[in-house]
This record gives sequence, C-alpha cells and structure tokens, in this order.
Amino acid sequence: MILKTIPVLIVIGLLIILPSLALAAAELSTLPPDLSYECRQINNHLIHILSIDPKKYRLRLVKAHSSVFGRETVSVTALRTGAIAAINAGFFEIGNGEDGRPSGTLVIDGEPLSLARREQDLLLLHDKKLQILSGRLKITLSTERQFIRPDTVNRLVTSDRDVVLYNHLWAHSTLTPYERQEVLIDQSGTVLEVVEHGDNPIPKLGWVLSFPQAKSLALLKPGQKLKFNFQLNSSKNKLKNLWDPEVSIVAGIPALLESGKLSAHLVSIAKNGYFAQAHARSAIGVKENGNIVMVLAEHHYTQEFGKITLKEAQSVIQRKNLSKEEYAVLTLPTLISTLQNEFSKQSGVVGLTLVELANLMLDLKCTQAINLDGGGSSSLFLNGQVVNAAFGDQDEALGQLTLRPVSNSLVVLKRD
Repeated sequence: MILKTIPVLIVIGLLIILPSLALAAAELSTLPPDLSYECRQINNHLIHILSIDPKKYRLRLVKAHSSVFGRETVSVTALRTGAIAAINAGFFEIGNGEDGRPSGTLVIDGEPLSLARREQDLLLLHDKKLQILSGRLKITLSTERQFIRPDTVNRLVTSDRDVVLYNHLWAHSTLTPYERQEVLIDQSGTVLEVVEHGDNPIPKLGWVLSFPQAKSLALLKPGQKLKFNFQLNSSKNKLKNLWDPEVSIVAGIPALLESGKLSAHLVSIAKNGYFAQAHARSAIGVKENGNIVMVLAEHHYTQEFGKITLKEAQSVIQRKNLSKEEYAVLTLPTLISTLQNEFSKQSGVVGLTLVELANLMLDLKCTQAINLDGGGSSSLFLNGQVVNAAFGDQDEALGQLTLRPVSNSLVVLKRD
C-alpha cells in the first residue's frame, strides 16, 4: 500500500542518485578552515549561514553574460569564475524585453551597468572592503562651456525629456526611438559624431549620449573632448572617481542594519506588503571585526504529495546532508515519511520577514547588513553545489525545485 502513495519513478530515481548525494554531502564537510558554514533549523525556519574571513577571501560582483541584459544561475556564475561560494545579489527585471536588466544601481569593476534616479541603499566593494551605505551615484560630462548630467544610464527611453547615457555593456546600438538625436563618443571622451536621429551603434568601449529632439546640441562638435566625472554622494563615503576596477556597487532593498541597529529605512517599510510577509530571503552582513556573513533563509511553498517530482525529492534528500552510513540504512518508509513531512503544510519550512531577517543578522553579531534579492532568486552556492532548496515563488512555479537564473551574483574567491 505504501508504494501506491509515491510515484515509482521517484523511488527508482532516488535509489540511483543516493550515492552521488552522499558524496555531495561529504564535500561540504571538506570546506577550507577559513570558511565556516552551518545550516540552522530554528522552529520552522531553515537558515544557511556562511562566514568568510576577508583576509583570506575576496568578494567579487559578477553580471550574467557580462552585459546589461541576460540571466544565469548562481551556480553557473560561480563555476565559470572559479568561485568557492556565491550568492544572488541585486534585483532585476524579468521578461518584457528587458530580461535581466538590473532594477537598481549596478556598477561592476568601475563600469556602470545601471544607475537609479534616486538615492538607494547600496553594497559597496572598494579597497578590498565591503561597506553598506545609503547614497546616489552621479555621472556628469562637461566641456569648458557646457555641463551635461544624464538622467540615467543604460535604460530604454520612457520620456521625451530623458537624457540617457549608453555604454558598450548595453547592446550593439542604443535601441532608442528614431525621433531623437545622439552624440557618439569614443573611449577617450572625444566626440566622434553628432547624429540627428536615434538608435545609433555604440562605439567600441565608447559611449552614446541620447537627447530629445528639442535639446540644442550646438555646443557639441566632432573632435571636442568631454570630461567624465563619476562619483558617489553619501554621508558615509564620498568617492569622486568610480572609474576604478576595484569599485563595484549593487543596490539592496533595504539596508537591514546600521551601526548595530535596525536601519531607519527598514523601520519605515517593515509593515508594507512583501516586506512584512515570510519569504525566502538573502542577505549579507559585516561583523565588527570585518568578517563577512552570507545568509539565506528558505521558504517552501507546499506541494501535493502525489505531485512531487523526482527533482523535488532529490533536493529534499540532498539537503539532509546524510553520511554514507546513514544512506546505507535509509529505508523506503523513512524516505516516504521524510518527503511527506517536507511538503506538508503543517511542517513546511517558512521564510522570514525583513524584520526577522534583520534580527537574525543582529544575532550573528553583524553591525551592517543589507537585504539582497529574495524569493525564487535566493541561491547559495558552496563547494560545487547549491545548498538550499530552490522552490521558486508562489506566483511562478509552485513547488518546482528549479534554480531561477539571476542577473548578478556575489562570488567568493581565494585571495592571491
């Protein structure tokens, strides 16, 4: 009777994959001594915690496909960069012709991929350190007679008044309406051409300034040199030159902790909609001694037992981190009971609200922390595998254990 309650393919499949899952679990136990990982079960919460010594490891922000658009899973990003660990980072657009475009500010190795029009909470990697602050990035271009401040960087034109700056990370051309005018600029800042229409090719490693037709460009001439200024304005850190391969910045919503306390921004939005609901969450924080903490809280959307897929069952068993000896004595009734408990509404894993996430970071002795993209984007890669179950979001793939491709990730690399 028991066998009738579970698809035969799941049983057969699990019998095939159990040895490989035991090996994967063993790999987590062989982490380098400078990395510390634990999986905590607190009531109905399942929390993954990775602690990193920044003296031995460095963080790097990586964009999928090295361009404004496009997505890839955190595991793909980690493997192609040779990272020992990685976590999803900033928020991004899904579908509608803008798939993978960062929703907020994103700068990687001194190259702006996206700039928000407003002040945001930011994670800053600079001078081998991680800092969390609130600020706004600004790009200006100037000549002796003219000062130009683009409204935004690498965005589709949404207003006839927008002045948009595009770089080679955007696309082959600006993709702007034909009823515009644009200034083509080479990588040295020299004006190449002033064109009386939109959708122009972007010079290699260069720029295009896109203006509305009503804007006078009489002061901009081919051969003219433009001075670029790219700076961060923040009460904590004012950087006047972000054209620096050591600088990477990503927006988080919101900062969770400031100086060892819940941030003012968090307090102001904590009761609003998504922020007050329990979801899968990802965060990164810094302790007073400089050590870095990556945190991922799982959230399991319930699934009818008879509809459990092989991938779902595989992920559940993998996360149990059983030893080879425990696998050897694992019985089918125990396996079925485990799956029933995992997917039942009564014993399902519940995620965290933003305030719960902030308090968890406080419990981990963080003084600064910021919320990263969550829900189905939440992915923590460690030592060759993703350690959390990827249940997606309730509105996209109920119960499907499929890693969501993301726009950008924070990877952990061994210092040279």
